[in-house]
Amino acid sequence: MICKKGVPSAIQSHGAAKPVSQLRAATTGSAGLDLIMQQDTEFTLPGEVHVVETQAKGPLPAGMVGHVLPRSHAGRKGFFVIPGVIDPDYQGIIKVQVWTNLPQTLPRDQSVAQLILVPYSVPGAVQQERGDAGFGSTLIGLTTTVTGTQNTLYYIWTDGMDCTTQQVSQMTPKLGGEMSDYAGG
Repeated sequence: MICKKGVPSAIQSHGAAKPVSQLRAATTGSAGLDLIMQQDTEFTLPGEVHVVETQAKGPLPAGMVGHVLPRSHAGRKGFFVIPGVIDPDYQGIIKVQVWTNLPQTLPRDQSVAQLILVPYSVPGAVQQERGDAGFGSTLIGLTTTVTGTQNTLYYIWTDGMDCTTQQVSQMTPKLGGEMSDYAGG
């Protein structure tokens, strides 16, 4: 059964999120699956970013990664989607980062984003369980360590079991030097 705007009724329901495997494209020529918003989202301040839940959830089909991209009409309506990647083993509700420069409301059942499924492969990937945390949940962050006269920046991340540290840069200040010694000039 097709509802308004050609969107299959299974996607428009207000019930629980549907697995991506149950979503259907709006037309036979559609490249993406519309991501329908679960609830009204009110933007009260210019530049606000909201993480908006959709009516879709993981996991994605085997061998596919999802690219969250804006729908073509979203910008004309004043909503801007921050592109993202959905890993195939993500188990939670798919969320979209949306911002606007005007106070307005993104209504429930509106689709401002689409999910494009693309085949992928990652050589040497580590096997581990995946949960429903998202938006960089496996990233711990950056830390700066100062030792003596050296300032070293480390990038630290985790794969969920072990932490890995990689030195990103090391700067040794020149005592008594000119500003041009630091700025490359």
